[in-house]
Amino acid sequence: MTDHLDQLGARLKDRLGDLIQDLVQARGELALVLRPADLPGACRVLRDELGFEMLMDLAGVDYLEY
Repeated sequence: MTDHLDQLGARLKDRLGDLIQDLVQARGELALVLRPADLPGACRVLRDELGFEMLMDLAGVDYLEY
């Protein structure tokens, strides 16, 4: 599974480049960390160019007063 995620991570870095703030691999999953403003464009690339069909999770964290 790790080889598959490594290959996918490389493709994502190649295509999304600076839009990716962090790319985390844990528990057999790959998570992208993006700025909120970059989310729509990244989702279009994932759908239209990389063949993704479903957004599984979307999470937000507010560190303003942390």
